[in-house]
Amino acid sequence: APVLTVVKFGIGVKISWPVADSAGYALESNSDLNTSVWNPTAAPVVEGDQNVVTISDASTGNLFFRLRK
Repeated sequence: APVLTVVKFGIGVKISWPVADSAGYALESNSDLNTSVWNPTAAPVVEGDQNVVTISDASTGNLFFRLRK
């Protein structure tokens, strides 16, 4: 699976992963790792020349991310 990069971005976080490895993967999030409920991220995902990028609002509390094929 592609490696996710997460960096602070204003009041949120910028999540990115390489375009070259992105085929067939979707970004999902979960606010509670004690559950198995993962949902597609609500934020728009933009594919650039080198990375796929999305911005997530961090003001809503903890969110965990994964790429799923």
